[in-house]
Amino acid sequence: MRKTKAGMKIRNLMLAGIICCTLPQTGCSIEKITGESPLDSVPGDSREEDDRGQNQGVLNPSPLDQTASDSPDNPQGRALSAPELEQWTEFVNRKENNGFLLCQYKEPQELDPNEVLYNGVGIETPPGPEEREAYEAQGHAIETDVFLLTAENIDNFLERKAGIQLHELKKELDWIYLESWDSYMTQHGDTNFCYFACTEGWQNGENIELRCKAQFTGPQDCTVTLRKTGEEYQFVSNLFAPEDSLPGRIEDQCFPVTLNGFGETEFVSCRPDTENSPLQDVTFELWKEGSKTYTFPGVTENNLRMVDSFGGIEAVSFKDYDFDGYTDVIIICTYEKLSGEQAGGQYREARIYKGGEKEFTYMDQLSFSVNVTQNNQSISQILKQLQTKEVNFTETP
Repeated sequence: MRKTKAGMKIRNLMLAGIICCTLPQTGCSIEKITGESPLDSVPGDSREEDDRGQNQGVLNPSPLDQTASDSPDNPQGRALSAPELEQWTEFVNRKENNGFLLCQYKEPQELDPNEVLYNGVGIETPPGPEEREAYEAQGHAIETDVFLLTAENIDNFLERKAGIQLHELKKELDWIYLESWDSYMTQHGDTNFCYFACTEGWQNGENIELRCKAQFTGPQDCTVTLRKTGEEYQFVSNLFAPEDSLPGRIEDQCFPVTLNGFGETEFVSCRPDTENSPLQDVTFELWKEGSKTYTFPGVTENNLRMVDSFGGIEAVSFKDYDFDGYTDVIIICTYEKLSGEQAGGQYREARIYKGGEKEFTYMDQLSFSVNVTQNNQSISQILKQLQTKEVNFTETP
């Protein structure tokens, strides 16, 4: 982790005043998206107008993507509102919490105490003359700011913040241990603080998942998960965004899922590379451990759109709709007409994929039926049509 010079602290604090741009809410109709979204009130569909309105003001969201986060089938849970994201941004940038975003861990035992405790986390005490002498006696001349943490305070802090104690961590604290005082001491004249903006977030039961964007060079964007334990939110995991992630990756439409034949994997949505291929359509892939394992079939020949262009993704749903033991996938996208009387108009298009053993089949006829009847405004609306009559899930592409 690159450390930032102490002289930069004022600059760091100034960034806490970042202003979130409030984007206009774009509603939806079938041919042109101009008014309020005409979502049917159906059982299990939790998307309400008030909830959608609260999503305004998130840092750089796509207006059309806001409704997708509120889908009842979103595996990440309820999307956090803009005011909630502001509160979580303040939370992760507190001195006691910031270090938990500067190291990567899948479980608390993997976190790096050197990053978490670097700035003292508010539990540091000034070392006395005897402690300073003991520190220097181990060959470390004191030349700058010194930090001393007692082992008891470290254990109490880690227990409160992550439900773990120092001896349970896989990584050692590389501070100098002063046995007579059961304390750890170090010195440095810089800080590892990095301001993070929470751009997206979800609540799923007692868990909070936050997508955090680093505002300084060096630290990586990350996805941090916390769990409410009593009156505290404890850090559960923090995963860095891959440095070689796809440039066209649509972050708020990428989800961790467990699929038959694929196991635990990541569903990745990729916007088209229109600079190199102006007619290219959106693509959907599965990734695992940094490698692509599967690409979903396109809905057009060579995945090219001749009369319209991709706009955005409104919803992604994972569920075994035909009860055959394999997870199926329903996706709702928006497109813009490029020519004719409706040029510039936007419309929705649903695509249904039938799950199988390490493959997915695009259900052309079933998708066409949903789109031609315009029952494609929400996942719940699509499900209503699928459940009103016997559906043929055995069609061949």
